[in-house]
Amino acid sequence: MFDGNDILPEKQLKKAVAPFEKTGIQEKTLRHSDTDTEEPFPIEVFEGNQIGRLAAECNSVYKVPESLSSLTALGVLSAACGTHYRIEGAASGHSSLGNLYIVLVAESGTGKSSVFQGLAKPIVDASAELQEKANSESMNRETKAELLRDERKKIQRKISKELNRTLYKDTPDYGELVDSMIQINLELKDIENFQPPVYYVQNTTPEALACSLEANDGFMAILSDEAAEVIKVAMGKYSKSGGDISILTGSWSSGPLHCDRVGRERISLKSATLSCALMIQPDVMEEFLSHRETLEQGLLARFIVVNTYVEPQMRTGELLKFSQALSSDWDRFIRRVLAAREGEAETIVTCSSEARKAFDDFYNETVELRKDETSVMKPIYARWAENAIRVSLLLYILEGAQGELSEGIAKRAIKLVRWCGQQVDGLLAYARAKSHETKQEKLLRVVEAQRNITTRKLARSCAASKKEIEQLAQSIPEIMIWESRSKGGNMEKWVGLDPPDDGLNVRYEGE
Repeated sequence: MFDGNDILPEKQLKKAVAPFEKTGIQEKTLRHSDTDTEEPFPIEVFEGNQIGRLAAECNSVYKVPESLSSLTALGVLSAACGTHYRIEGAASGHSSLGNLYIVLVAESGTGKSSVFQGLAKPIVDASAELQEKANSESMNRETKAELLRDERKKIQRKISKELNRTLYKDTPDYGELVDSMIQINLELKDIENFQPPVYYVQNTTPEALACSLEANDGFMAILSDEAAEVIKVAMGKYSKSGGDISILTGSWSSGPLHCDRVGRERISLKSATLSCALMIQPDVMEEFLSHRETLEQGLLARFIVVNTYVEPQMRTGELLKFSQALSSDWDRFIRRVLAAREGEAETIVTCSSEARKAFDDFYNETVELRKDETSVMKPIYARWAENAIRVSLLLYILEGAQGELSEGIAKRAIKLVRWCGQQVDGLLAYARAKSHETKQEKLLRVVEAQRNITTRKLARSCAASKKEIEQLAQSIPEIMIWESRSKGGNMEKWVGLDPPDDGLNVRYEGE
């Protein structure tokens, strides 16, 4: 039986608990993949189209995996489409836009910024041109505002001077002056609150995002190759009350937006739609995966997430340049998509019956996957079918298809989304394992500090389950669980390093 006086020396105890120390946990990271078990990225989804050619060029010049460049380009296309394109007939009583939420995990210094800057350049340049045009017109707006303020002062003086002499509140003259004041104030408000239209933002807060959506007719894109700030703001970086992800979750499905702001007028939109193409580093992804609110409210479920496992490549002295012809073709294509948004009527793409059956089969597959799953994974599987429909619309636009959306395009979109979905499943498996290790480490620290503690107190202090406490004792032989009779005569369960001498009032776990 365990002798309470025979405690291992500090060095031996430290060695025994090493698997739960911080250095041990950090060995398990998002930075390395098991290439023997990883299913290769289905680049054939983009075979023969512009994204496939761009991905091959990025792989050659920047030495990045095709998953990184392909999904970056897909995210740029999604941002360019806005709300102009819509697919109908892919599911009963439902239509879909082409907006996607994409997040790519890649280490710093691996070429992700070069890829992003090259592929996002058309929409970045077009947005800068909108800003430039707005700046050139700012002088006209300010001049008009000054004239309106002068006119308002004249009316105010006239009302103040003549109200008690020749002007009466119930006369037509008075009503005309008041109407003029109202009109002037409305025009001034439009000028003073003017925000130049843009196609995307790189960094934003929930309040700023609401303003951007209002200024751009209910659609906005977030594109960033350093999106750590976007993710951290969503998790509550600047909020004492936690993260605010309501705009992000609602805008994925083009829901209404109502935003009350202190000291400013309410923003109210019938529909707000958002596209995201974000690049983050593994450490930020780890935070994202461990954020309880993000998981429970379904933000992660809306994202197509890919851990690219891209690593720095050795240079060979060869000087490679990205194909100017490919860049020009991509620029012209994205510009045409942006120009289509200026038209009054949206473009409707109808889904063939064969494509609809493929989407139905995929949806039914996700229903089966949801059975007996955790509350975290269920909403993730639930979004797969919808994301596949959206990807199919983008492939249709990308390839300049005509007529109904075909079964072939539908199946390629499903193949891509299934592969990306399996990535999320793997990431969450990692997050669950890491969370378990972190909990075990916390339990161990409390036990080391207290030496002996009731399992009830330990569970409360660490928000741990009975199973997690038992796993700690099973993993470290020096930690034991026993029951001991309290002064009141009740049996209490204890866990610790210094169990009492064997006696009538003590029963060890398992006996």
